[in-house]
Amino acid sequence: MSMSSSSENGSHSSSEDTVPDVSWHSRKFQQIDNQTLYLILQLRSQVFVVEQHCLYLDADGADTEAHHIYARLVPTNLTNAPIELVAYCRILPPNSEDQRPSIGRVLVSGAFRGHGFAKQLMIRALDECHLAWPGATVKMSAQHYLVDFYRSFGFLAVGESYLEDGIPHLQMVYEPKKAKESS
Repeated sequence: MSMSSSSENGSHSSSEDTVPDVSWHSRKFQQIDNQTLYLILQLRSQVFVVEQHCLYLDADGADTEAHHIYARLVPTNLTNAPIELVAYCRILPPNSEDQRPSIGRVLVSGAFRGHGFAKQLMIRALDECHLAWPGATVKMSAQHYLVDFYRSFGFLAVGESYLEDGIPHLQMVYEPKKAKESS
């Protein structure tokens, strides 16, 4: 399926599919305006707390150091339509405990699933990691039902399954050299 989306540079690819038109954004925490930050936190709570029935503190203190990637729905008219977030993830930089960047909080709003936005989001997240930390291994904690999806990008499962907030997860890593060799 072809995607109809716009990037921050304004380029568009047209499609006859009914895929919503979105604009992609990549921001450090300090670059996110208050309204967008509120929408991000609201959508994360909707998906991870409400939909998945997980009672945990989503605002974990890591957002201020993270890089945030998100897609906004492009309004179809010139009225003051509310801003709607379509997809989101955050990238935590390497730190003293782990020298690998970490992709997390990966989500697509329920109303926009099935249009390929998760794939676009992961491609953008990996690109951001490789720009900021060339050649670095990237890690993530994947929900079990999404392991094959992440494998499609070259992520490899490491270790045993574990419960995180009551949901089975698996640690996964993306090693750029190994991913290129297997493709």
